[in-house]
Amino acid sequence: MAKQRKPVPPEFFAFEVRPSFGKPWFGALVALWVAAVLAAYRPLHLPFLSPSAWLDGVPPVWLMSAASVRRHLGHLAILAAFTALCASLGRGLLRRAFKIEDLNPFETFSYGFGLGLSTLALATFALGAAQALRPAFVFATTAALVVLAVRLNYGLPASKDERASVLRDPACAALAMVAAYLLAFQCYHALAPEVSFDALVYHLGLPNLYRLSGGLVAAPAVAYSGFPALLDWAYCLMLFFSDDMSAKLIHWACAVGVAAALVGFGARLRRPLAGWVACVVFLGAPVTIYNTTKAAVDTGSAFFVLLAVASLALYLSRRETPGALELSAALCGLAMGVKYTNWPLLPLILLVLAAHDESRRALTRYGLVAFALVSPWILKNLALYHNPVFPFFTDAGARLRADAWGRNWSAVLADPRALIKVLLHPWFATIQGATEFDAIGPVFLIALAGLAWLRAASAESRAWLWVVAGLWLVWWTTTAMPRFFLPGLCLLSVFVGVTVERLPNWARAVAIALVCGLALDAAADFSAVTSQLGSREYLVDGASKEDYLKRSRLIYPASYYNAAEWIDRNAPASARVLLLNGGRGAYLNRPFLASSQLDDDLLARWLKGSGTADELYSIFRREGVTYLLVNMAWLWRSDPDRGVSPERARVLREFFDKYARRRYRDLERDPTAFRWVLVYEIGPGTGAPPKGIIPLVEWYQTGGASGLASHPNITIE
Repeated sequence: MAKQRKPVPPEFFAFEVRPSFGKPWFGALVALWVAAVLAAYRPLHLPFLSPSAWLDGVPPVWLMSAASVRRHLGHLAILAAFTALCASLGRGLLRRAFKIEDLNPFETFSYGFGLGLSTLALATFALGAAQALRPAFVFATTAALVVLAVRLNYGLPASKDERASVLRDPACAALAMVAAYLLAFQCYHALAPEVSFDALVYHLGLPNLYRLSGGLVAAPAVAYSGFPALLDWAYCLMLFFSDDMSAKLIHWACAVGVAAALVGFGARLRRPLAGWVACVVFLGAPVTIYNTTKAAVDTGSAFFVLLAVASLALYLSRRETPGALELSAALCGLAMGVKYTNWPLLPLILLVLAAHDESRRALTRYGLVAFALVSPWILKNLALYHNPVFPFFTDAGARLRADAWGRNWSAVLADPRALIKVLLHPWFATIQGATEFDAIGPVFLIALAGLAWLRAASAESRAWLWVVAGLWLVWWTTTAMPRFFLPGLCLLSVFVGVTVERLPNWARAVAIALVCGLALDAAADFSAVTSQLGSREYLVDGASKEDYLKRSRLIYPASYYNAAEWIDRNAPASARVLLLNGGRGAYLNRPFLASSQLDDDLLARWLKGSGTADELYSIFRREGVTYLLVNMAWLWRSDPDRGVSPERARVLREFFDKYARRRYRDLERDPTAFRWVLVYEIGPGTGAPPKGIIPLVEWYQTGGASGLASHPNITIE
């Protein structure tokens, strides 16, 4: 009797080539699809696939002044030390806590960096919750974590060096050079001072508030304060050791983590080309470049989702390594702690595990581990706002939904043209996307042809595509903003890499050239757009950070930096400032109260509850506010709260007469750099009352921006 052979398990992340519609016509159909996409796609601002534009977009690092070089190297050295601590701490946890030992060096770095970054962020959050966010406690905690990292790594063997295996052919080397250029390009632009609105309000603004307050404080008038904030607390930690520049670079480091994870995944596949293609596809997407160069969380969100799904794939391929399942659960919870939009990841993965006949015990364990790591943000919201998912189910939450391009299905279903756009949204999102929120580039749309060519042939490859499909379905039904699908695009980039790697030689060469060209196009376009911000004067010419931030810019309107600097130099350490500045609190060095553009203005809220100037002053005293920063250039962009009646405006005028004294004015009338910021000291007996028109009162009385037409002669004094 012949010996029965055991079935050979499929290779890791296996796909089968099974063209739809039959082989004779399939190649022609794919070629037509690629041609149609490229013919319809229009580059954002520059010529399509233009080498001269690529060269023009190269950062002129050779022209940097000595002062600029020293400054940039200083921030990069701090980031390198921070990254080394994260990676070593996470490596120890990976080996000791999760018993994961057979990762290649790229995977070890990416998983280690993610775990270590999370540990530092959660430790900082714990200090904030305990109202112990003071330099002595922060430094002591960090030192303890350094010691822990050393102890966890003591005696651990080094990972096998696989650099040669991932650079074994010219195509891999070429892709590696493009990936390295993209990371260097993004690093260069990330070194510019932060001016983005979201960062100044909450990614850096709220961590700055917690640092100044000595711990976690409620900020109910800033809707963003209810968001999960794992990365923001890492930024908060960095503010104790350096400044917002180094904090901003942590987000760029997450892109390095993504690159390492993708290359490591390709090495595990024994198809390094697939990993390098995925790396270039993700790093070269315009939406990635725009977000990686800011103090944001979207690239970090993609990083943690990628790690969670990759460790899930590792577990499904070899279920005898249970530590991989716990690792995936932990990373899933950490991903949920980065951004609300990642919360569907947990039910999706549980459904995938259930479909793969995982036991109830395993599913329960996975859910409990993930929930434990997202629970700090839920508990924080319950304690501060009595709402576990603040700001949702509030008025600000409704505004947030609109601000995030939330889908209005009633309107969509009532409009046939809108419905067609929604149903064909991959096409329209690609062809029409032109901003940092929706410019995804044509690669992903082209790669959809791969779904009709490759079929998942292993448990982990099926799970990967199911998670991508689930994330897409949740995103597509809730919002039209592609930026929120960046984690899904990161996962999809691996499928793009596998697709390109499986092409015939000639087609693979064409695809690699196209992927690299489109990535270089995106970088050049970003460079052309951001050149309007004048960041070169800081990055290359040696201008100071202060001089750069004092000037209003295209995406940094109504600069308030001079006023923040004046408060830092002149207000007592006990001062507390009420900001009428769109919620932007970064760069201020005194505790503050603020209202975001999604929330009711705090001053308007106080005015509604005050019948007299004395009553309004009693609220200022109760809140401990002794200074008022009024950014008139910002306020005139919008309308005041309609609930403030003319009678309340008169109360405000009386309040200024009795209790407010102007201490500082910053006025620049140039329309291209307009700014107009006033600082008032609040309290009795602070000097002579203001004379003439008070701009803030005038803003309330004229109705703000909508009142400019009927009041063309607004007084700028």
